[in-house]
Amino acid sequence: MMTVNRTELVRRKIKRAKHHIEEFNGRIDQFFRGGPAPYPVVREDDPKTGDLIFKLGKCAAIPEDFPTIIGDILQNLRTALDHLAWQLVLAHNCVPTGQTAFPIAENFEKFEAMLKRKVEGMSQGAVDKIRALKPYGGGNEDLWGLHELNNTDKHRLLFVVGAAHTGVGVDVGKMFPIKNVPSLRIILKPADYAWPLRDGTELFRILKQAREPNIDENPSFTFQIAFGDAEVMEGEPMFPPLHHLADSIDAIILSFDALLK
Repeated sequence: MMTVNRTELVRRKIKRAKHHIEEFNGRIDQFFRGGPAPYPVVREDDPKTGDLIFKLGKCAAIPEDFPTIIGDILQNLRTALDHLAWQLVLAHNCVPTGQTAFPIAENFEKFEAMLKRKVEGMSQGAVDKIRALKPYGGGNEDLWGLHELNNTDKHRLLFVVGAAHTGVGVDVGKMFPIKNVPSLRIILKPADYAWPLRDGTELFRILKQAREPNIDENPSFTFQIAFGDAEVMEGEPMFPPLHHLADSIDAIILSFDALLK
């Protein structure tokens, strides 16, 4: 009789999520590099101040399938945890109930209130291990963040996805000349990501009093696809967080391997 590898059964959803993430990464690269720049930057002088302003021109629409891909990724990751709960009950020679699931809550009090019905039939070792993960807001931000993002997707027709301005590249070589180094480019990270990006969004400004021959007036700009209207991670770039979430959930599942025998 062939032994069921419960850990690998649960990890199938993780592997599927990681496959989607790699495909999505390629789609994003194509979006940014496969044609005209989706976020062209125009420069203009402010007639009132004399500042040099860099703002967005006509922005491209986010591809229609991006939100559904993100929803699939999040659903696979969250479902993997519920599959883990199910298998932990079976591994203890008990029968899962309609309430069996991996408990994640807004706070510690709500987590404790739901815990008993979610983990009924699991071994005490499994329950203790779940409790030690602190799967609630303020305890384990990876688990709480995944739970909230997945709930956001469930309660909307489409997950909201946008783009964020994440960096400005400027050449400071003229300001601080270094022998035999023709240029010295640095990336400035904005204090707050500009999100969502819209036509005319101001990205960068060089003050009139700073404009001089040694100032780079041709900076470069970087953009990334970002999480949309959610209580967690709003406006935050999706990479590397998606990779991090997939690896984090995978590690959690692997940590239960001995209890799944």
